[in-house]
Amino acid sequence: DGQRILTAGRVAKIWSTEVGSGLLVLEGHEAGVSSVSYSPDGLQILTASWDGTAKVWDANTGQELLTLSGHEAGVSSASYSPDGLQILTASGDGTAKVWGVKTGNQLLTLRGNYDGLISAIYSPNGQYIATAGPRDGIIKIWRTKTGKEVLILKSDDKERLSSMAYNPSGKRVVTVSWHGNARIWNVETGQEVLTITGHDSALSSVAYSPDGQRILTASWDKTARVWNAETGQAILTIAEQNGTLTSAAYSPDGQQILTGSEEKISKVWDANTGQELLTLSGHIDRVLSVGYSPDGRRIVTASKDKTIRLYTTNIDELLSIAKSRVTRQFTEKERKRYGLSD
Repeated sequence: DGQRILTAGRVAKIWSTEVGSGLLVLEGHEAGVSSVSYSPDGLQILTASWDGTAKVWDANTGQELLTLSGHEAGVSSASYSPDGLQILTASGDGTAKVWGVKTGNQLLTLRGNYDGLISAIYSPNGQYIATAGPRDGIIKIWRTKTGKEVLILKSDDKERLSSMAYNPSGKRVVTVSWHGNARIWNVETGQEVLTITGHDSALSSVAYSPDGQRILTASWDKTARVWNAETGQAILTIAEQNGTLTSAAYSPDGQQILTGSEEKISKVWDANTGQELLTLSGHIDRVLSVGYSPDGRRIVTASKDKTIRLYTTNIDELLSIAKSRVTRQFTEKERKRYGLSD
């Protein structure tokens, strides 16, 4: 029909709902998908859902490989250990569980005095686990091997936490809250190092840049912001006009920022300039979680619509998809414009 065209260059834009809807759609959860991430080797995708399960999928075929069942409430987050051999889940039932990737067996259950958990994450070296409850502002640090609690981080005003992340060195954890603040903690001393303010509403997501020098926050105020990780100084503001931001992530090389929103779309931005590079559509309900493959060539998004969608960031692959779906020949002018060869 002549409508499926992809433009490429420094800025890539998909001008086709069909192409922009993703390379692959994963279906199998019975409720919204709260968390999505790639395995360290990029071969698998891990999802968590409000249906009380986590699932492992083949990243190339979309085949469901494993279902992890055992929580008594929705699963709010799931992540791989740095070596890829274990999976960590956090649930509204107040527990975090460690599972074997190959067998799906439960290896460890961490129980805190939580009214549910919003997140559980591994330290970069895999030796520790951090867990966060939603209402009391408490973060607990545990030894991965023994499940022993070793440290408690607690803010004075009992903020309702929404997300957290380790820095690359594993010496600091940043937390964000419904109060609109980001707090950086020293996990060796338990002391708060820095409080970052500047958003006008609750924060939904936080991430460190790959080099650890910047912190990325996403907010209900429809902005994502980049901050100096040492000083808390604002560096960049990305203003999203299409709704509340629910999730944000850095690309592995730190050059791009990926955001998901309540308006059912995700966007890719230049991490240095804030320029919009790519819009990804296809979900029929709000996007809850976004992420990159380890090599940065794929993007994965998870939604309240119970599905997970995969996209490519590789220009050659995008061109191939676009060409395969255009039902007329490109003109000579279009070939030159899009860099297409015979």
